[in-house]
Amino acid sequence: MDGGKPAATMIRDLATGGETAFTMPLRFARWSRDGKFIAGTHIKVPWPDSEITMCAVDGGPCRALTRGYHPHWSSDGTLIYFYKVSSLKDGEELWAISRDGIGERKIIDLSPLHPIGEFFDVASTGQVVWVQYRRGKHELWLLDLPAS
Repeated sequence: MDGGKPAATMIRDLATGGETAFTMPLRFARWSRDGKFIAGTHIKVPWPDSEITMCAVDGGPCRALTRGYHPHWSSDGTLIYFYKVSSLKDGEELWAISRDGIGERKIIDLSPLHPIGEFFDVASTGQVVWVQYRRGKHELWLLDLPAS
């Protein structure tokens, strides 16, 4: 990161410890299960123009699939789940698209979400797991610890 923007996406060879810069800077990068591709967010300004981008690890060309961010691969590697910028004030729209860039569809609104806890994952069964945030009564607690 450089000034809050991705400067480079690095690939580290765990066996040798060597690092090489990937073909383009991606944020929220995720490896495909077969290790042949990386899906990530190509950050653009303004933010709504950011793209879900899939790149071949062997140095082949990167391809923008759709607008969105926070990609996650399905367990079989055929779909990429992601968020799309939406008008939801307290959540995110979860979408999916094929790795070929076709069949984009909305899955569900994940709401309410904590403003800094917008994380999700997808189980091998296709079920989505996420933390639903419900604001409660504000309280401050004090505990007296025994002096021992």
